[in-house]
Amino acid sequence: MIWKALVELGAWPTDAAVVVDDAAVGVEAGRNAGCWSVGLAGSGNGVGLPLADYLDLSPQDRATRLAEAAEAHEAAGADVVIESVAQLSQALAIIDDHVARGLKPGQADCVCIAPVRA
Repeated sequence: MIWKALVELGAWPTDAAVVVDDAAVGVEAGRNAGCWSVGLAGSGNGVGLPLADYLDLSPQDRATRLAEAAEAHEAAGADVVIESVAQLSQALAIIDDHVARGLKPGQADCVCIAPVRA
């Protein structure tokens, strides 16, 4: 699916694209396509709850679920892990910095933007 989107958008080379996904499998697909990958840990199957239920969790339970989702995204090859799309501009700035230093997707350690880690 990512390759199809890249072709339709005329995005080339693949490391000129950023994949943002809330599922580890989507992060892995982005990595396999050669794109920069951002894992969105605060939603999706990793957290496994509707927003209202997630917000009703105790701070410790919320932090635990978030950390587990972040670890799954990191294991899948994310370059950056964020809690919400509100942090996407920070993730893109990190990727811009990597590009400026001549790095390609997967060549730097994953960066988890706070408050992702418990």
